[in-house]
Amino acid sequence: MEKLLDKKYPKYKVDEGVQFIQDIQKIIRDRTVEFVGKGTLEKGGEVYNIFRGNGLTVILKASGEWVTLLQSGTGMDLKILFVQ
Repeated sequence: MEKLLDKKYPKYKVDEGVQFIQDIQKIIRDRTVEFVGKGTLEKGGEVYNIFRGNGLTVILKASGEWVTLLQSGTGMDLKILFVQ
């Protein structure tokens, strides 16, 4: 996300990630990433809302709570199991 927004974030414990979370909400609102469906990170796991765009995958709980940010097409992103 730092590359996409041309912004450097401090270590999480410095500001508890407040700006990072606000920026995730912003890229969802402005459709930099778009909802692509619901899925899990493991078989039988919790179902999350999945957003993708610009090389990023954003995963949120149904409540809107941020879970993780992944690089699209690599690592854990390839393990997402879409359910809906």
